[in-house]
This record gives sequence, C-alpha cells and structure tokens, in this order.
Amino acid sequence: PKIQSKSSCFILLMSLYLFIPYYAFITGISLLTNIRLSNTLNPAVASLRDRSHVSRVVIRGVQYGVAVLLPCLAAYQPSSIALYWLASNATNSVQQIVLAVPSVRRKLRK
Repeated sequence: PKIQSKSSCFILLMSLYLFIPYYAFITGISLLTNIRLSNTLNPAVASLRDRSHVSRVVIRGVQYGVAVLLPCLAAYQPSSIALYWLASNATNSVQQIVLAVPSVRRKLRK
C-alpha cells in the first residue's frame, strides 16, 4: 500500500505540466468567491460606495471580467499554474474571513 500511495503522488506531481480543464474551472469559481467576499467583508469597499455610479460599475465590471477571463487563461496553462492561482485565491479568501472577525483585528493591531 505504501508503494501505491507514493506512485499515485508521483503521478499527480508528474501530471502538473498537463492541461487539466477542471482546475481552470475551479480557479474561476475561487476567484468569484474571493471577489464576493472582498466586496462583502472588506471595510474599504465602503469608500467604493461613496464613488459615482459609473465608477462602481466600471470597477465591478473589471473585477468580474477578470474572473471570467481567468479560467480561459488557466485552461491553456499547465495545471501547476492553475493550481497556484487556486491556492492563492483560497488563501486570500481564508485571510479575508479571518480578518473580518473584530477580535482578531484588534489583536493584530496591538
């Protein structure tokens, strides 16, 4: 059993240079989640509400445009790059959720 698990891990690592389309799809979903969390939890977004309607529409349009284009770009990249983008988006989402807790923010400011 140990040899089998090592070989399956080795095969996974060896296949990271291949194009795996579902990594691209998951990367796009993670970026959309990250954008939604940022717009919901980030207090700096309140300053965005003070801007004009046109500026808000342009900023959100660019955000969601990138979220739509990223899976298209990731589909033509090796899966290791898509996996990196996925890990980066997941880390950023967890960071935003943790920093949204007021007690955590207070402890980090000290």
